[in-house]
Amino acid sequence: MKLGIILFSLTLLFCFFVTVRIVRGNSMYPSVRDGQLILISKVSRVFHDSVVLYRTEEGEERIGRVLADEGETVEIDPKEGIRLNGTDQYQAIPFPSPPGELAYPYQVPSDSFFLLNDYREDTSDSRAIGAVSKDRITGVIIFALQYRGF
Repeated sequence: MKLGIILFSLTLLFCFFVTVRIVRGNSMYPSVRDGQLILISKVSRVFHDSVVLYRTEEGEERIGRVLADEGETVEIDPKEGIRLNGTDQYQAIPFPSPPGELAYPYQVPSDSFFLLNDYREDTSDSRAIGAVSKDRITGVIIFALQYRGF
């Protein structure tokens, strides 16, 4: 009986509240690395600087860090860095930021987030695809575990 309750509880937990993925690629290096096992909360609220799992319009899963929320203005200049609502975001540039395809300043549409990869050389983030709608966000990464052998 106890085993049944435990299995039922775990099934509910993993169906509705959390999910697990293995990271493929280093777009979020050094924060999240290739091969790490990540635990994603489907119910956590998304804030600035949250690391999230999202789906592109083509259905590909990616990881990105939230830079801006709906209605905020983002400016990216390869020489001057990143500005959010006119304020420098000096902590957000561990690597150079090549120019993307968007015109700046860029205002984030409603019900969307502007996401950036921590490894700025990989421009497969909002600089290339634009803002990501909130309904394409799977959840917030709450734990990453390095597991060799994947």
